[in-house]
Amino acid sequence: MMSERIDRLVEHIRRVVQDGSWPVGAVLNRTSMQVRFRESEWVVQEAVLILRQQGVLEMRPGVGVRPKQQGRTWRRAECPHLKWVRTATVVRERITAGRYRPGDCIPPARALAAELGAHYQTVRTGLLHLEEEGLLTRSGTRWCVAGAPPARPAPAAAGRRPAT
Repeated sequence: MMSERIDRLVEHIRRVVQDGSWPVGAVLNRTSMQVRFRESEWVVQEAVLILRQQGVLEMRPGVGVRPKQQGRTWRRAECPHLKWVRTATVVRERITAGRYRPGDCIPPARALAAELGAHYQTVRTGLLHLEEEGLLTRSGTRWCVAGAPPARPAPAAAGRRPAT
């Protein structure tokens, strides 16, 4: 009885993937699959295992399942629930909105962590990702938006003797 339900679900999911009803890239977690396909958690889990072995689906722990894309692997940046991805997205949006301009230094990672409710290392991971993308550069311990270097104030002339 159970194996028939699993086989039926495997075939149903395969048809849904092939006819495009489940778009490539769309992620479903286990609970949403149970609701969508009206099956128990165990039947869904077994069907997903079979379809993964057959190369129809791919799974990312803690994220969900999606149709497998030929020649493409699941990148970490495609997991919007990860806090470092959200952090990178917030900073990227602020850069594109003009809140942080080229050459400006963004707030320290600890300040961003407090603002975003994330751990310091999580924010730092997001900033490192933006550095890899070329949006941020590091100036000592500060993170600056890529572009012109931050303006440095001229040294005060008062109290200095001219060079002779």
